[in-house]
Amino acid sequence: LISFLTHGVTTLIGDLPCGLDCKDAKRNAISDLVCEIVADDNNSVATMQVKDMIGTWELLYTSSKAMIRNRSLSGLTATDENIQFSAVQQTFTGSKFLGFVEFVETYTRNNNAEDSFNVKITGEWMLQEDTRTLQSCGIKIDPENIEYDAMNASGMAEAAPVVQMGGGVSQVADWQSLGPIKLLDIIYATPDIYIGRGPFDASILFVWRKVKQ
Repeated sequence: LISFLTHGVTTLIGDLPCGLDCKDAKRNAISDLVCEIVADDNNSVATMQVKDMIGTWELLYTSSKAMIRNRSLSGLTATDENIQFSAVQQTFTGSKFLGFVEFVETYTRNNNAEDSFNVKITGEWMLQEDTRTLQSCGIKIDPENIEYDAMNASGMAEAAPVVQMGGGVSQVADWQSLGPIKLLDIIYATPDIYIGRGPFDASILFVWRKVKQ
């Protein structure tokens, strides 16, 4: 199951990254596999600490309806049909007293990796120790700003009205597109993989893999 999640998931989920075009039957198969893997002896969610989350993680798969609809995490939409969302990573830094998080979305033009640009979402994060059980631990993310080079990102449109701060930076705390990542239950954790699930909708999954430094 771990091998499937780390190496085989992209062969099952479809052509778009992170499972954005995954069919229902395949989503059900992934959901069933997740239900099995959370019972694995390697699952350390009951004892995980902030230090275990520090580092950079790449999104392998999500069933978030918001991400599927927007074709991105941020909710930025491409007005240029040649621009495609290609990946998203998140980096956790800080300590249990004050944690910082940065999401980096990568977009390409005409599927050309050399013609790409990033969108950065920054904010704070914390593990919710008071919600910890043997099966899960809550993680709370408070997005604060989004930043991108307006020239390189020409052809992109913000999906919600925001307060402009200049230089391509906007307040994103109230963006509905970011709602699914603000509060999740971590239901599976190892040094290489963690899986977040919606606290109110168990069908929402985010599967992240640790990026080797």
